[in-house]
Amino acid sequence: METEQGRVAASRHLTPAGAAGRPAVGPQPGSPPNSTAVRERWDEGFFNVYLSDRIPVDRAVPDTRPESCAQSLIHDDLPSTSVIFCFVDEVWSTLLRSVHSVLNRSPLHLLREIILVDDFSTKEYLKGPLDKYMAQFPKVRIIRLQERQGLIRARLAGAAAATGEVLTFLDSHVECNVGWLEPLLERIYLDRRKVPCPVIEVINDKDMSYMLVDNFQRGIFKWPLVFGWSPVPEAHIKKHNLTISDPIRCPVMAGGLFSIERKYFYELGAYDSGLDVEHGDFFQGTALSGRVAVLMTPSCV
Repeated sequence: METEQGRVAASRHLTPAGAAGRPAVGPQPGSPPNSTAVRERWDEGFFNVYLSDRIPVDRAVPDTRPESCAQSLIHDDLPSTSVIFCFVDEVWSTLLRSVHSVLNRSPLHLLREIILVDDFSTKEYLKGPLDKYMAQFPKVRIIRLQERQGLIRARLAGAAAATGEVLTFLDSHVECNVGWLEPLLERIYLDRRKVPCPVIEVINDKDMSYMLVDNFQRGIFKWPLVFGWSPVPEAHIKKHNLTISDPIRCPVMAGGLFSIERKYFYELGAYDSGLDVEHGDFFQGTALSGRVAVLMTPSCV
C-alpha cells in the first residue's frame, strides 16, 4: 500500500512468507512438490527464485543493529544521497525488494533519488513492466544503456546522472536494514574523504532467510590478489578499545556496496572506464555499522 510520500506500507498479511527475515517455507531444488519448477527458476538467478517470488517485496527484516548503534546520535544536517543500482537481467522480485528496502528504510529528506541503470537487459519484464511499476515512485529513475557496457561503465552512467551530494552504490539483490543509511552519511559528514561501506549480512540462497555476520571483520586481499574477509585480531580490538559499533578501517573493501561524496569520487578520478572485468572496483574504505544484506549467489551482475 503506497503512502503519499511514495513509500510502501507494511504488508497486510500478518505472517507472509519470509516475514521478519525468517526462513520461507517452500520447496527446495530436487525435492517435491514442484521440484521441476524450482529447478528451472533456480537457474534464472542461481538462488531459489521460486521462493523469492512468493515473499513480499516489502517484507520486514530483523533490526540487527547493536543496541549502541540504535542509540547513537547523528547530525541533523547530513548530506543527501543518490542510491544507484546497476543490473542486467536481474530477477524481478529481488530487484523490487532492493528498491523497496531503500524507499522504506531511508529518511526521505536524505534520499535524493534512486537510479536504476539497466545495462541492456534482455528480459521483457525489465522493460515496459518495470517502467510502469517504478512510475509510482517519484524518487525512482531508470536509465537504459543502449548496449551492454559492463558494471563499471554502468556505474559511471549512474554517477553522471546523480544529483545527490553523496553517491551510494548497491547491488541489485539486497535488503537494506533499519538505519542503514545514516551511519554511512554521518561518516562522510565528519570527513568527506572517507569511503564507508556497510556491514554486509547475508540472505540465504535456499530459504531466503536473513543471516547475521560477525561485526569484527575487515576486507583484505588474498592470494592471488582476490578480495576476502578476515577477522579483526583480538589484540587490535583491545589496543584501540573498539566496540561493536565502532567503524573499522579496512585496506580494501567489497566494491559492490559503499557511499562516497560525489565531488570526491571525481577528484579521485572516478572509475577507469576501461575496466571490463568484474571486481576491479576495490579501493581503500572504512567499514561501518550501517547494515545491508546481500543475496549471495555464485556470480554478481
